[in-house]
Amino acid sequence: MSPLAWLGLGLGMAAYALATFWGWHLGPKLQQRPWVRSQLLLLTCGIWLELVFFDLLPSTQPTLMGILGFRMATLFSLILFFTPVILMSGLHSFVGWAPSGRLRLGAFTLQNMLEGVLIYSLCRVNPWLGTAYLFLTAPHALVEAMTIRELSRPAKAGTWLWLVLGNLAGLGLGFVLIEGMGSLISLAVFNQLMAGYLFYVAFVDLYQEVVRQAKRPIIPYAVFLGMGLMGLLNVLV
Repeated sequence: MSPLAWLGLGLGMAAYALATFWGWHLGPKLQQRPWVRSQLLLLTCGIWLELVFFDLLPSTQPTLMGILGFRMATLFSLILFFTPVILMSGLHSFVGWAPSGRLRLGAFTLQNMLEGVLIYSLCRVNPWLGTAYLFLTAPHALVEAMTIRELSRPAKAGTWLWLVLGNLAGLGLGFVLIEGMGSLISLAVFNQLMAGYLFYVAFVDLYQEVVRQAKRPIIPYAVFLGMGLMGLLNVLV
């Protein structure tokens, strides 16, 4: 990537870290306004869904089919797509029954690490899209920090750093995997994995928030706003 792209990635990561910090320290106040949390999550869901259906999947399928052949690629792409779904299902289930706050924090940190690997793959394909992803999903980082603070009582200062470090570690691991094994593993494979990851997380958040706020039908429009923002960005870049 060019130095300018690296700068953009650094600024995007700084925005992600700042949102995590705010979410941790403003969590108790924002918990009193659940509609704010819902709007932020649903806005991010729209961004993710647009990224999955209009960017990652259309650009990935022809590449996979060219590498593996049509029939095998179809099966292979399905396996890649649902692998993160299975992993994330396990992590979310673990967060639900984990006996201690440390284990819950560990599960969230591992999730962020996996996300970091996939973000780097997105940056390699389109550096500006990867940077925009970090900026536009900062609201989700804020909500995630709120959730961690709520689950890990008593809350300890500095715990929010683990979420940021997990993402940074994932970016580093992505760099090692993609730059070191780029001749063995296609970027299309990583992008297919990211499509499955984003689809699952967006579906879970969207379902939970729409069901939770069913008496407020205007809330799902935040999804279309998120999709519109990401679509506009695609036109601009």
